[in-house]
Amino acid sequence: MAQRTKLWYLKNVNLFHGMSDEQMRMVEERTVMREIRRKEVLYLPGDAGDRIYLLKRGVVKISTLTDDGKEIILALLRPGEVFGEESVLEDAPRDHMAEAYEDALICVITRQDFMGILRAHPEMAFKVTKLVGFRLRTLRNVLCSYSARVETRNGEYQEAKQDREL
Repeated sequence: MAQRTKLWYLKNVNLFHGMSDEQMRMVEERTVMREIRRKEVLYLPGDAGDRIYLLKRGVVKISTLTDDGKEIILALLRPGEVFGEESVLEDAPRDHMAEAYEDALICVITRQDFMGILRAHPEMAFKVTKLVGFRLRTLRNVLCSYSARVETRNGEYQEAKQDREL
């Protein structure tokens, strides 16, 4: 099989579906393709939000830590997905971490280049808005699920405590 080019991978990123070949070449010129190894950390909370990542191959884990140091996995991203966009759009530091869950291939685009692409192609800004809305809903579902598990454990603990007192 012929070696896949960066342009081929970019055309398979959900955010870029429907873009013309000329638009795709513009994106290609502004990205750097990079191999990352399992457990390699791409960014940590507090890091500058100066890059967006496009996942070409592999899986990337997005997670955060609770105050007591427990990891909460917010997402396991698959090929074709974009991540790191929130901090870039807000021009704010990262509030979560991204780590290769398995060996992966990514393209990286700087904040400046990404914002230039959005200005040149307003239809992409709409897609990014939809992506951010989807991520918010997903995060809300993760938090509700986590909260329900905590409530269940607290209820079980209270029942066990009452049984011991009897």
